[in-house]
This record gives sequence, C-alpha cells and structure tokens, in this order.
Amino acid sequence: MKRDSLSLPFRLNASQIKLLGCLFMFIDHIGALLFPEQLWLRCLGRVSFPLFAFMLANGYRHTHDRGRYLLRLTAFGLLFQPLYAFCMQNGAWNIFLTLAAGMLAIIIHQACRQSGRQWLGLAAVAILALAAEVLHLEYGWYGIALIFTAHLYFEDFQQLAIAWLLLNLVILIPLSNISMVQVYSIFALLPLRIYNGERGRGGRWFFYFFYCLHIPALYILGRMLV
Repeated sequence: MKRDSLSLPFRLNASQIKLLGCLFMFIDHIGALLFPEQLWLRCLGRVSFPLFAFMLANGYRHTHDRGRYLLRLTAFGLLFQPLYAFCMQNGAWNIFLTLAAGMLAIIIHQACRQSGRQWLGLAAVAILALAAEVLHLEYGWYGIALIFTAHLYFEDFQQLAIAWLLLNLVILIPLSNISMVQVYSIFALLPLRIYNGERGRGGRWFFYFFYCLHIPALYILGRMLV
C-alpha cells in the first residue's frame, strides 16, 4: 500500500490492526447480545469487518500455504457454527465462512488472471458473492466484495477508499439487504491509512479463539442479566 505521502509519528502494524478489529467486534456483539436497543454500539462495531477483510488480503500475500489458510478458516467456521447459531440466532453462517469464501475468491481470481483469463476469475468472484447472499453467510455479497476489493487495491489506498465508498453507497439503495448501519464501516479506512506493512507481535491464533470464546461468553452474561 502506498504510504509515502503520509507522515505521522506512529503507525499500526498487522497485529495492532487485528486487535482493533477484535475490539470493535467485541463492541458490536455487546450491542447485539446485551444491549440491542443501543444502536451506537452496532455502528461502532461496523468498523470491525473491513479491518479483517484487509488483513485477509494481507494474509494471502504472506502466508506460506494458502490452501491450509483456507482450510483453517473453513474448519473453524464449520465447527463453531452450531454454537454461533445458538447464541446469535440471526440465521446466518459465521464470519469464518465469509472469510473463507473471500479467500477462495482471491485464489480463483489470481489463478485465472495468471492463465490470462481474468474475465473468468471475475465471474467466479461474482458467483461466490451471489452464493454468499443465497446461503446467508454473514455480510453476504457485501462481505465478498469488501474482501476482494481489499485484495485488488491492496497497494493503492486511494483506489481502495473509492471502492469501499462505492460499496457503502450501494447499501443506501432500498433494495439492498445489508443494514444501512453498515455505512459506518467506511471509518475503518482511518486505521488502515496508517498501516506500516509490518507483522508485529502476537499469535495468529488469537483471533480464532477470541471469536469462538467471546460470543458464548456474552450470550451467557446476557442470560444472567435477564
């Protein structure tokens, strides 16, 4: 990502951006499971997914085994789904499977692009976005589009910002199934603008276990407060 034109006393590495994503996700689920009437919590929580979408695109570039990365996301998604469905009761498949579908879209597109059939790769991305909507993956078509554009414009922040702005404008169309609250996700561009390209410290498993543990913990707390 182009960062030359911006001079700041500090920047964020990949681990710090993931921690920010976890923080905003935690806020979002506090709103969903404990205080559903407090819409501002859900608005803050919208910042979370774009950060993870960008980090998935980052992970695609740095992982030693993309197939294993995809398998790990899929396995966690399938194993966690029964508990997720019980706690959230939103009729959707959890975020691991959205990320897995996004990773698959990137892998297929890159393979087609390298073989000179980019049009086929774009068609595959569109089909996966449609499948995400039909199968009720969390964030649906929007999630796949956000992940794919994060990959496509990873090296050009200006183009990424334009792409995400356009995606969020689509949400404002009445026919869209995505909540209009999602437009607040555009603020995820602020921390991404100061990403320094470095990995940082922190285990890669933290996000996986944090996601799987904090949702049932909040659900139990919510039952205790009733």
